[in-house]
Amino acid sequence: MEIAIRAHDFETGETERVHATTGWGAALAATADGRVAFTHAEPEQISMQPVDLRVVDRETGEVTDLTGEIDRGLGYEAAPQWGPDDATLFFATPDEGRTALWHVPADGSAAPERLVRPGTVSGATVGGDEGAGPDEVTVAFAASESDHPGDVFAHDAWRGETARLTDLNGDYLAERAVGEPEEVRFESDGAEIQGWVLTPPGFDPDGEGSEGEAFPLAVEIHGGPHAMWSTAGTMWHEFQTLAARGYVVFWSNPRGSTGYGESFMQAIERDWGAVTLSDVMAGVETVAERPYVDGTNAFVTGGSFGGFMTAWAVGQTDYFRAAVSQRGVYDLTGFYGSTDAAYKLLEGDFDTVPSEEPGWLWEQSPTGHADGVDTPTLLIHSEDDTRTPICTAELYHRMLRKNGVDTRFVRYPREGHELSRSGEPGHVVDRIERIGRWFDGYSEHHDAPRALDRLDGEGLSAGSGEGGAAESETDAGEE
Repeated sequence: MEIAIRAHDFETGETERVHATTGWGAALAATADGRVAFTHAEPEQISMQPVDLRVVDRETGEVTDLTGEIDRGLGYEAAPQWGPDDATLFFATPDEGRTALWHVPADGSAAPERLVRPGTVSGATVGGDEGAGPDEVTVAFAASESDHPGDVFAHDAWRGETARLTDLNGDYLAERAVGEPEEVRFESDGAEIQGWVLTPPGFDPDGEGSEGEAFPLAVEIHGGPHAMWSTAGTMWHEFQTLAARGYVVFWSNPRGSTGYGESFMQAIERDWGAVTLSDVMAGVETVAERPYVDGTNAFVTGGSFGGFMTAWAVGQTDYFRAAVSQRGVYDLTGFYGSTDAAYKLLEGDFDTVPSEEPGWLWEQSPTGHADGVDTPTLLIHSEDDTRTPICTAELYHRMLRKNGVDTRFVRYPREGHELSRSGEPGHVVDRIERIGRWFDGYSEHHDAPRALDRLDGEGLSAGSGEGGAAESETDAGEE
């Protein structure tokens, strides 16, 4: 979509159109002398395009592309900022499971240089004395890492040192087991895929007595589809909780993910399901070869595009004993007509619209394969989700019920939701616990009844109280 960049004069009240860009949104940073840095993505199939950093000079109208020499696109982790010298720009990109912070001369006289590459960054601010160059600044940033969900750091560019300034959850985490994920690399259709494995607390694969011990496998698939997972970030709680419940947790960045280059991201063009599933299953096969992983007791979950992929997976394979699909997309045509600006994903990633290829889009949708599902599947959704509206989940769930699949539909109400996708804290806890409870009921390693055979709220710490319980559940059975 086209986005106009305008300058407003507060003294005269006049507004001037400076330039225009295209993208999902725009991040801007301006100098007093009239140079404006902005993000840009090429408009054709825009969702498949990397986000570049450009600068326009208001006096001359000249535009300079600053990131064309690196095979990375800007992320949403930190907006571009001018350094104290007004000659350097700082920005962030996803980068192979981490966030990289870069600097680049605003005149494009040199390629960007990576300043620091911490965990998952959620915001950054550049500071320093007036006129300080990129080697003299201090960058403060908030980051989540594998051993903590988020703290503030400061990077001293002069010394090349990073200091952690806060330990917000130190006392809480000191009393709990927090696992350290192991990075794994594997090949899928000629592409190298990065993933991670997290084992239950206290388990050492090389320790005494570990021989013969095996755990069920929980497979996580990320959203986006053009997102990137790390060892931390928003999924930290879900990964750690499943591991604490006795699961080996595996997650990865299959093709389509950002942080690995343009061609890697574009590899799922017109093929969300088959390409992604081949990468995920290649990782599953690699991890299942480990003696402590019981590959015959495997489970799958994911949210948003990960929900799409969870439903796609169980429509293509019976490998998983149970599945939990969260806030997913199940019918691409229904999604196109009900979502917010994300309908551009269909136009960009699939290069089509429903009126042009309705039958083909049905075949590309999980609901088009619902008649082949035998896997017990829990659906979790918020009623006020405007990005992945609940209507396609209701359609998918009805078809599972018609086919006699073990299924349940957990929906969270509109009331009390400031954020339509995540809801209140109690809902977050309830959601994660429901995932574990659903898996436990089909795991040979857990002595637990099926969730379908339990009362709503049984075994859930957030099952009551403000913001806690889901509004309603629907059990399995033919209609």
